Amino acid sequence: QHIQLGSGMYGLQKEQLETFRHSIVHPRSGKALVAAVGAVTSKGKYEIGGKTRKLMPRGFEADPSRADYLLYEGLYATATLKPEAALKPDFVTVCLKHFKNTWPIGKWLLEEVTP
Repeated sequence: QHIQLGSGMYGLQKEQLETFRHSIVHPRSGKALVAAVGAVTSKGKYEIGGKTRKLMPRGFEADPSRADYLLYEGLYATATLKPEAALKPDFVTVCLKHFKNTWPIGKWLLEEVTP
C-alpha cells in the first residue's frame, strides 16, 4: 500500500494523443516539454510515467532530446509516499509541495494538449 501524488494525464484520448504527439514534434512546445520535465525532475525523485509503446507512432519524428516522449500515451509525474504519511500533521503541506513540484508537466499539458 502507498499514496501517490502527482500531476498529469494518465491516458490521453485519441484526439488528445494526436495533439500531444504534434506538440512533442513542434520545436517550441517540444522544447517546453523538455523544460517542464526537467523542472519536475530537478525538484526531487519524481517518476515520469505514461510510456506504453515500444515502437514509434507512424508519421512522427522528433528531435532526439524528446523523441522518447512519442512512446508515451499519457504523461504524468508522481511521488510515492508511505501510507503513514497521511497520519502526520504536515500531510497537507507535503501534498501541496508535491503538487507544486509536479505542476510544470500539468501546466504543459493544459497549455499544449487540452482544448
